[in-house]
Order: sequence, then C-alpha cells, then structure tokens
Amino acid sequence: GKSGKALGEISAISLIVSGEFDGTADCESVEILPGGYIKGKIITGELIIEKQGFFEGESKKKGHDIATDIESAKKEEEKE
Repeated sequence: GKSGKALGEISAISLIVSGEFDGTADCESVEILPGGYIKGKIITGELIIEKQGFFEGESKKKGHDIATDIESAKKEEEKE
C-alpha cells in the first residue's frame, strides 16, 4: 500500500510500487504509481512512472547491453 516500505532485492515478473522501495529490482515490468518512490537499481523490460511517481537511481533495459549497441553503431558508421 501507499504507506508500505521495502528494502532489499526483488526478482519478479511484475513490480508495482505505490509506497517506497529502496534496493535492486530485476523484473519484466516495473510500474511506479502516483506517490510511489523507488531508490536504487532497476533492471526491467518495461518501466512505467506515472505522474507524481518518483525514481532515483540507475535503470537498465533487461537483456539489453548498451555497450554492444554502441559498438554496433560504430561498425555501421565505418561501413558507410
């Protein structure tokens, strides 16, 4: 609920936060509802932050490596 607080690591299919969460979340989908607050690291395929929801920290797309994308983009530019 809105007054709930959690600290630690969460691994789930879906995480919906209306209270406070401080830690690491590894989920397919993360949704922060109005008044919800996440501080920490999120690894997810889908991140939804509703109006008046707050997120402070680092987020990474699940199964996605930005370093690999940067290398691929550089190689494509070299071909042109």
